[in-house]
Amino acid sequence: MKNINIIHFSDIHCGTIEKEDPPLEQKTPFYPENLADLVQGPRRFKKISKSLIEQFRNGLNNIILISGDLTTYGKIENYELFLKYLRKRIPSEFFEKDSNFGVFIVPGNHDIDENKIDSGDLHPKFMPIINSLKKHGFYPIPCKNATNKKIEKESCSVLLVLLNSCIGCREIQYFPRDLQPYIQDYFDKESNRNPKFPLFNRFDTPFISEESIEDISRYISEQDTSLPIIIAHHNLLPPHNTEISIFSEMLNGGKLRDVLKSFNKPILFLHGHIHEDQVEIIQSPFYPNSKIICISAPMLFPNKEDKLGTIFGFNVIQIVFSDEGNILGCEIIFYRLDKNLMPFKTRIRFIIPPESGFYLLEEDREILKFITSSSTDKIYLKDINKFLNEGNIDENIYGNIEKILDKLDWLNLVKYDKDGFKSRSIVIPGRYVQRVIK
Repeated sequence: MKNINIIHFSDIHCGTIEKEDPPLEQKTPFYPENLADLVQGPRRFKKISKSLIEQFRNGLNNIILISGDLTTYGKIENYELFLKYLRKRIPSEFFEKDSNFGVFIVPGNHDIDENKIDSGDLHPKFMPIINSLKKHGFYPIPCKNATNKKIEKESCSVLLVLLNSCIGCREIQYFPRDLQPYIQDYFDKESNRNPKFPLFNRFDTPFISEESIEDISRYISEQDTSLPIIIAHHNLLPPHNTEISIFSEMLNGGKLRDVLKSFNKPILFLHGHIHEDQVEIIQSPFYPNSKIICISAPMLFPNKEDKLGTIFGFNVIQIVFSDEGNILGCEIIFYRLDKNLMPFKTRIRFIIPPESGFYLLEEDREILKFITSSSTDKIYLKDINKFLNEGNIDENIYGNIEKILDKLDWLNLVKYDKDGFKSRSIVIPGRYVQRVIK
């Protein structure tokens, strides 16, 4: 099995990061201060930062994707501060022009310079971050058009498509004309009274430009064998939490969903913005092989202005291929502070029976035949090893048995407890195994 691994995070909001945890309650003043520090342990910010840096440097990950909101309230100095943080900690090969590594960033609604909003041109408000990325050697963000980058590794490939879903953000011009003067007057008054007036949460009009949607269709059509991975700030679907807002979802999200479904293949859509921990799959009976997997990254670090304060962290997404280069699915590994940064994971399989049969080698079929010969609906790994030790099967298979079982799991033919103790790893035949091996 082969992997292309991605680190995905979002919503850093540099400038409002909470680096110090709230102090523990001390009911008596007699105990030394360092006792509370010992009990509380490392700060939450440091825990996440350490875990993230380990992922940058472990040599297993190829791609770093950031779904926007690097700063807060459009402050370019905080945007630059986080870019410097990344440059110091990410290995140099991620910034080499023609390497199979890369760091890719899309803008968020907080990354806009409201002082450069121009009713005649939607793009000057992105120029400060465009210039900052260029200054520090990062790949440019998408602006009016989507951009793309193909990443290849050992005959496997993914197609990254970067989208700007914040073209309409901060644009009062998109509200009803008769209301625009009142909105502008209200904004001016509140901004003068309160410098932190939350314009950034009230005047969003998220959408994808028509040019970008055309770009997506062309890019995916031209790279038909690569797995498309779309990166944006806003989600394709409405948020789960009830949100009373003028525009709480992407205006033309429905059109983009229809375009993506029409390719009748798996597509990953990675986003942030909602500060929630969601994985959602969009499918259609009209396109039976379509599967749009929407994966949200939560806020990366604890934040001074976050009122919920429950979920922080990042995702590592493994795109899994067979040895022959066929795309089998993806495994999402969640690094969450509320889980003490102990990762937990889930698999999303792209291939279902009976189509799975087309991907089987002879050795895979031999193992499947033995599994289905069992009188129970589950067997243990030790039973398979015993069968192999008795010389009932080609000796070349013996050293690859766990690899074969893992592949069968990805093909939805068995359920294999890969991460359990070997003596307790369970193989459960899937519903369609008999049809596949005949």
